[in-house]
Amino acid sequence: MVRSARDIPVWIFSAPGADATQHSALADAGCRLFHVATVNGRPWIPAVTEALVAEGITRLLVEGGPTVSRAFSSMGLVDDIVQYRAAGSQDAISARDGALRSVHELPGHMAFALAHERALGDDMLYVFHRMRGS
Repeated sequence: MVRSARDIPVWIFSAPGADATQHSALADAGCRLFHVATVNGRPWIPAVTEALVAEGITRLLVEGGPTVSRAFSSMGLVDDIVQYRAAGSQDAISARDGALRSVHELPGHMAFALAHERALGDDMLYVFHRMRGS
């Protein structure tokens, strides 16, 4: 990503006290660096989203595992969830139940409804939308 930063924007969010030499090298390669507050050594999600809004970005696709998902969810910053479930020993009903369970277990007291499901070869795609008022 860093090698292509001059052609395809790469924005990096880190703590104000991060390694200056590394930051300098990244900036020289064309990356855009943002210093944001941290909590427990990780960028504070509201600080990241505020920096993005200041740059005119109001929609964000977040791809990540459970730690990233829970971080955004706990702040109430999730509108839609797209899940891909790989084919396995589960039948279609078990796969759907697993997708529903994982969405309902997210922190943040938000309610989601299954809006769409579709087979992609042997795999499944599930799309959830946040319910109004949650």
